[in-house]
Amino acid sequence: MQKASLYYYYKNKEDIFRDVIEHETRDFFKTLEQKLSGMDSAVDKIYAFARIRLEFFHQFINLNNLSIDVILEVKPLVDRLYREFRLKQVAYLRDILKQGIATREIRKCQPPKVANAIFTILEAIAINELQRAEVQDARDIDYKKLEKETNYVLTLLINGLKP
Repeated sequence: MQKASLYYYYKNKEDIFRDVIEHETRDFFKTLEQKLSGMDSAVDKIYAFARIRLEFFHQFINLNNLSIDVILEVKPLVDRLYREFRLKQVAYLRDILKQGIATREIRKCQPPKVANAIFTILEAIAINELQRAEVQDARDIDYKKLEKETNYVLTLLINGLKP
């Protein structure tokens, strides 16, 4: 689609960006529902959540050819949309933890706090890789390494949550 055509449908770059992010967010949760609905184990769901989240990030960056500069240009919008997306992901993890507690797969804990902690750690691993790699473009991230580190830390966390 030509740039002029886009601005026929959208007032500005922020509106385009918002629409893309909202569409991708819906797709993310739809994918989560599809892939996790057939799983019984809360632990398996937590690992799958982390993997799907990483795949989503990787695909979103590549499909939309986003540079750090573009993200910084629409930072206020990104910040607001990110907060909403984060809250939904933490709530999703909270529900997985509640299921694990109900099935005695996970020991009693405070699911909202633990979900927030897991999410924060997943974010920290990704941000650490961004900073360590000193990338100018998020497509330069070593996703295999990121997945390996994520699984290692999740294993430590999950082992601590088992009864």
